[in-house]
Amino acid sequence: DTYGINLRRALNEVVSGLEVAVGYSTSTGSEKNDSWTYELSYNVNKQVSIAYSVNDPQGDAKSTNSVALRYNF
Repeated sequence: DTYGINLRRALNEVVSGLEVAVGYSTSTGSEKNDSWTYELSYNVNKQVSIAYSVNDPQGDAKSTNSVALRYNF
């Protein structure tokens, strides 16, 4: 089982359409995997957004960076 929490905040007072998010997740069971995720996203319009995120697992695992293009329908 994996449990997590994600907090998002719009930064429209800085740049219209800008958002930040921070998340934490933990796995239970034989292997305990905790990780933090940090994300910066920009809403191009109501349907399209682009995001850059960093997933930082605890322990020996290396962090990963990703870029996502999202479409809301």
